[in-house]
Amino acid sequence: MKLNLKKIWTMITNNWLLKLFALLLATVIWLAVVNINDPTKTVTIFNVPIQIVDENIITDKNQTYSVLDSQYVNVTVSGRRSVVKELTASSFSAKASMAELSLANSIPVDVKIINSNIARKVTISSQSINQLAIDIEDVLTKTYNIETKITGQVEKNYEIEEVKLAKNKVDITAPESVHQKINSVIVAIDVNGVTESFTDKYKIDLLDSDGNVIKRNNNITLAKKKAKVTVSLLKLVSVSLQVEVKGELPAECEVSDISTNPESIIISGKPENVEGIDKIIINGDDADLTGVTSDVERNVDLVQYLPVGTKIKGDGMAVLSIKIKQNEITRDIKMSASDIKITDLPTALKGTVLSDSVVVTVKGKKSDVDKITKNSIIVKTVSLSGYTEGKYTVKAEAVVPEGISVVDVDDVKVKISK
Repeated sequence: MKLNLKKIWTMITNNWLLKLFALLLATVIWLAVVNINDPTKTVTIFNVPIQIVDENIITDKNQTYSVLDSQYVNVTVSGRRSVVKELTASSFSAKASMAELSLANSIPVDVKIINSNIARKVTISSQSINQLAIDIEDVLTKTYNIETKITGQVEKNYEIEEVKLAKNKVDITAPESVHQKINSVIVAIDVNGVTESFTDKYKIDLLDSDGNVIKRNNNITLAKKKAKVTVSLLKLVSVSLQVEVKGELPAECEVSDISTNPESIIISGKPENVEGIDKIIINGDDADLTGVTSDVERNVDLVQYLPVGTKIKGDGMAVLSIKIKQNEITRDIKMSASDIKITDLPTALKGTVLSDSVVVTVKGKKSDVDKITKNSIIVKTVSLSGYTEGKYTVKAEAVVPEGISVVDVDDVKVKISK
């Protein structure tokens, strides 16, 4: 046994320098072969997402933050080609901790390779982002009025009576910069083709000064996301205006025409309140003709004539016009002898009226006839140019005011002498 060990030792130590050189040469050759087949390579991995950690350090102070830089980092690494070629963005962890927030509001970005075995074989030589710029804001809660916005058109012959919110305010928690952008808070309600009242819930939108919707994110919290809205509808009905006159006209008068302006109106109400209504009747004092002798024009407030549960589209006023026709009457007016003129008596002859009086019968409207006196009537005989001395009964004529007609004039007895 000792002999064998001695032989082995002799073999190892014999020409040991040569053997060491051979070993070194073999190692160099092996390294050369490895480098040729699997060389060192530098590559850049793009778009490694940066994760913000320790956010509670900000949020616990009732603040929020926004990242002013890109939240993706490009990483340059070096290593064996066989190793680096397998690397992707998911092979890396990029974290930025709020615990390391600087006075300049920036936090360092720490990039690591997730797999520790690979990490030992690869060197991270550079990264595109080393610091993230952070903007920090206070988070405020403010109360806003909710407005409604109607879109579309209800069905023909219907109108919206009321749009009512169950609650017309909402609390919004958001960064101060968001509050500065909020110009109005609305719910948009589509009523296109609607024919009956309804209640529904609608999304609450925040609008800026240009009317654009502010996109909601995790930094914006509404106490409620939807608002309950009730839309009440009324049905529109066209109804005619009719008149029922009361009172007695004088015997000589009668109604010749009745009209209203407008002739019809639009009323609105719940369907059950306007169902079957096609007219409104004007009566009472507005249509009282007691003692009336001339045309009537009256302003009528139609509200008093509306059925219960309805209202008028417009000012609710109408003009009632009633034309009164006066029947013609006759009247006898006695004219004395001195009121009668003799016409065209021949020269050198004179005429004397022998009749004590003459009756002139006139006809016309009572209001005109009542104004007639004998002073407004001229009575004269027919032409006596061909007459000679003697007594005669001749025709007479009467001239009366305009609007009056002569029905009859008594004959006149005259005496013609030299």
